[in-house]
Amino acid sequence: MLFERATTQLQSDYTRYWGNKDFGYKESVTIYSEPPKRIDLVNFQPFLARKQGKPYPKQLETLGCEIWSLRSEVTGEPLERDWLKGCKELGY
Repeated sequence: MLFERATTQLQSDYTRYWGNKDFGYKESVTIYSEPPKRIDLVNFQPFLARKQGKPYPKQLETLGCEIWSLRSEVTGEPLERDWLKGCKELGY
């Protein structure tokens, strides 16, 4: 997925502020291609983005949901919210 054309065409930064600006999280993905590409997801919330009528690109939603899935699998801990259920409801 990281080397698919749709992924390499994503912007480098997706920052959105949903509510409290004093709280947030950031996930960075570096794709080691030529040239290398870095994608930063700040306060990534695809469910709220869709609800607000400002959806992320589908490839970015796929990438973000995959990050959450891997994070949960690697750490063995549940995510702060039931984001994986939401990803499944979106079809990811």
